[in-house]
Amino acid sequence: MKKIIAFIICVYSLLTAAVFPSVAEGGDNPVFLDVGSDKWYAYAVDGYYWQFDFLWYDHNYDDSKYYNFGPNEPMTREEALAVVLGYVYSDLNSAYKKYPSLRPNGPVFEDVDESAGLYYQVIDFAYKVGLISGVGNNKFGFGQPMKRQDLAVLLYRAMQIPPLNRSTGEPLPEFYYSPDTVKSFTDYSKISSYALPAFEVFCGLNFDRENAISDYHRHQGPLFAGHNGLLRPDGIVTRAELATILYAKHSIHFKTLDIMVEQAGLNN
Repeated sequence: MKKIIAFIICVYSLLTAAVFPSVAEGGDNPVFLDVGSDKWYAYAVDGYYWQFDFLWYDHNYDDSKYYNFGPNEPMTREEALAVVLGYVYSDLNSAYKKYPSLRPNGPVFEDVDESAGLYYQVIDFAYKVGLISGVGNNKFGFGQPMKRQDLAVLLYRAMQIPPLNRSTGEPLPEFYYSPDTVKSFTDYSKISSYALPAFEVFCGLNFDRENAISDYHRHQGPLFAGHNGLLRPDGIVTRAELATILYAKHSIHFKTLDIMVEQAGLNN
């Protein structure tokens, strides 16, 4: 009987593996039909596709039973926020237990209510800890595309400056940036004033080689320069771009939950 059960399990595993192939873990053999290994974002997508799971798991599963990532699809403000926050701090339930004041207690924006599901919680949390402020007139801009300069501001607000040594918690003395670097880009003048501090940091970030922010950053340049060398502050963030930014994660030392809560004055 045990042999029969084992045989059935083995056959089932082979059949399910053939019909529902897993997503590739290596950049050389991607399973995504729309992400060729020669694309500039291929390795980043392979490494960080799981951050987008809840976005593409259902609607991008096509008839051939292979997944499409949709690298050129624009991201809405709520989608990009959810992916970033999921990377910065993914366990909202634990946050609620530690800091009850973080629990949603009614909409904070007119265009976002409980019907938004996960996005309602994510937007509420990000607003309370000071990561977002909306687009004005008490609106979040739900459903609107995320602009590159708004993503830069979001990451800048979530960033620990100066970054802390992950082992000791002490500031990294090697951290420095050159604010004037951003002026070397031809579309520098298109940056809105509220986003300029973020671009100054992300375009001018540097570490010594021993504590290098990442091989990607060293070889590809500033985090927000884009693969074509332009800042494109008003450009729309695509899924490939966000995956690439997450891949260069060592460029950003994110604040801990405790620091975000303390700075927002919610730890009383």
